[in-house]
Amino acid sequence: MAIDDDELVPLTAELHVRDLDASVAYWRDVLGFEVSRHDPDFAVLFHRSAAGDAMVMLAPSHEDTPELRPGDPERGLGLHLRVTVDDVDAHFERAKTAGAEIVFAPTDQAYGLRDYMLRVPDGFYVRFARGLTSGH
Repeated sequence: MAIDDDELVPLTAELHVRDLDASVAYWRDVLGFEVSRHDPDFAVLFHRSAAGDAMVMLAPSHEDTPELRPGDPERGLGLHLRVTVDDVDAHFERAKTAGAEIVFAPTDQAYGLRDYMLRVPDGFYVRFARGLTSGH
């Protein structure tokens, strides 16, 4: 299988999820990502903004997936994703209306972003942001 050039972004997060179809639906319907590919073993989704494209790959987790060993001392401690959007407040309203688990509402931060954070059903935290000088 060939990879399309538009699927080659500088950094891609591959997230292992409990239910691939449910996760694809959530990222599409609640978070506004576009589904580029959805096969039984993985999905590729994009969020496009004026700042550039964000891409996530979703894959079903399996007991034999080596990077999913609970308690592994060499395993990472956690991950938050940040996605740049054109309008933080509009994105927040969409997610809130769709029933997203909001961690905090849009806030102008001292670190130069207006952002909000939510928690997706698989437990990952995702922050949606825009630079304060770029407008809200």
